[in-house]
Amino acid sequence: MIETVFETDDLPEPERLGRWRARLRDTPFRAEFPDDPSRASGFTAYERDLRLGAVHAGWKSLPPLRLRRTAPPPPEWARVYQVVMPLQGSFHTAWAGRESAVGVGELQIHALEQVDSAVLAAPGGRRSVQMCAVAVPQELLPLPERQLRRLLGRRIPASDGVGGLLAGLATRLVTRGEADNYSPADARRLGSIVLDLVSSVFAHELEAEGALEPEAHTRSLTLRIQAFILRHLREPDLAPAAIAAAHHISLSYLHRLFQAQGTTVSSWIRGRRLERARRDLADPALSGTAVHRIAASWGFAHAAAFSRLFRDAYGMAPSAYRRSALGAAAEAVPGR
Repeated sequence: MIETVFETDDLPEPERLGRWRARLRDTPFRAEFPDDPSRASGFTAYERDLRLGAVHAGWKSLPPLRLRRTAPPPPEWARVYQVVMPLQGSFHTAWAGRESAVGVGELQIHALEQVDSAVLAAPGGRRSVQMCAVAVPQELLPLPERQLRRLLGRRIPASDGVGGLLAGLATRLVTRGEADNYSPADARRLGSIVLDLVSSVFAHELEAEGALEPEAHTRSLTLRIQAFILRHLREPDLAPAAIAAAHHISLSYLHRLFQAQGTTVSSWIRGRRLERARRDLADPALSGTAVHRIAASWGFAHAAAFSRLFRDAYGMAPSAYRRSALGAAAEAVPGR
């Protein structure tokens, strides 16, 4: 199981606050908040964590509160960067003698080991703060630590560009409850996509201030191109020439960038389209949509060609995969 869920609604009300506080002490943040018996009445918390290989994505819905770190993070979390995205309310942190805040429509970057305290503030009249976050080990980021440190506490728009792409994917992953549709292999692939987007966001910010080193600049360009492809993946005329023109580079240079990644432009596009089509085939909400229409929605104009490519990639025909995936999803529904 790649998903872990904690929900106080499953607990008797007198136990909710105590159980959540005990859980909080065992999380990577290892925090506590002031003892206030009045908080026990009506306390609710919901947390979901997805393990996508070495990458984590999570969603929390909590009442407004103030947290204080009580111990360093576990060793495996000591060198982890976190991107926080408030969905309702705001998130305030104190770290390394500095303070920062982030609200809805923004991303913010933290080094988990440096955060000393945090405040979750709800908007007027609301009883909860909701936030999404992704956590990535530093060792997986293609940027040196001295450059990553420049980004701590930075607020980044989450409505457009690569920041918007990261926010959109992360939010969908943790709020749609689709984890049962993902195999361990799917989780690792999704983790790689999230990692690439986080790296692209970081590199974009460094590049904007002229702080990006040459090797990282090449990696940043590749990630920006891949993010562009993902945004336009449904367009049937998406082709290498158009991609090169959109980024003001030659077609031959575009091909060299992807060859350095051990693939080709066309292969990378095809792989991403197949992944999206496979996800849609496993979605119960799309069970009434014909296979060829799903294929066409992801740029596969010819049903026979799509079927052949899908079988080559996943070892079975699209229709057979759909029956298997939807059957497994139905069996997982309680009461069936």
